[in-house]
Amino acid sequence: MLNDRLKVIQEKHTQPAASRKKSGTRHTQREEIQEKMEKAWEQNSGQFNPDSNCIERSRIERTMHAIASALDVRNKRIADIGCGTGTISKLLSKAGSGPIDAVDVAECALNRLKEKNDGNITLIQDCFPMTRLNDDFYDIVICTEVIGFLPASIYKLGFIELSRILKNSGHLIFSTELDLHSDEALEQLQAMAEGEFTIQKWVFFHHSSYNKLCRFFEFPQKKCDAKFLKWVWKTIALCFNPIAQFLRQSDQVMNALEKLTKVIRPHAGISHVLFIGQRHDIGYKIEKQMGNDFKNTGEKLKA
Repeated sequence: MLNDRLKVIQEKHTQPAASRKKSGTRHTQREEIQEKMEKAWEQNSGQFNPDSNCIERSRIERTMHAIASALDVRNKRIADIGCGTGTISKLLSKAGSGPIDAVDVAECALNRLKEKNDGNITLIQDCFPMTRLNDDFYDIVICTEVIGFLPASIYKLGFIELSRILKNSGHLIFSTELDLHSDEALEQLQAMAEGEFTIQKWVFFHHSSYNKLCRFFEFPQKKCDAKFLKWVWKTIALCFNPIAQFLRQSDQVMNALEKLTKVIRPHAGISHVLFIGQRHDIGYKIEKQMGNDFKNTGEKLKA
């Protein structure tokens, strides 16, 4: 995956390369995001393949199980934001959902989905979180593995956009990786989400130890282009690559390490989260705003 996919919290002093361009550039943020994602698909489309490794397969399976256990998708209008090749869209369509709008900024992703569309899925090329989708339009919105590709400065905008396109009291299915090296990443993500949604169900993935083990054996391959001791890294990589490939495909190793991580690091070991949330209704937002205004007025009077 892209290196910044794990950055799911606000970073005050770090910005993606695209956001460091001079203010005089003609590129809009929408164009920058599209350019970034099109390039990612062209350079390594395999990173978006849900069958590429056991973690991705597990993620899809657990996502569909969470949806089935909490929601009835039959005859519901659905948007799949950042749909990629449309794996979840196709599974929901087979489950009897209503019409699905599969939305992605990358044209090459939609072209792949077009080849296997069953007719219930409408392909829309648009840029999240600045989409042109209608207000209050969908019963269910899916947004999985998307927000980590965005600049940290617009994470909050992402949740506002997801709320905008949902019907009053509609449901969001959301998932993302967490930054394993940041403090309170889960708490910060929860705080952003709860500004727009009431969280009804959490699903936690404890793959931090497994990911670290895989990355240990993958590290020499990443150093093969280094100028210093290049031949040494290549030799090590030849030995380590088979192990890394085995680990990435081994459900048994992944599941065993996840069980162990749940016991020894139940909170710190969370590497990935999924939640189902219900959009706050209009009455809730008005009541909350009135409460904030009343609180601010009281503080001013005390001062």
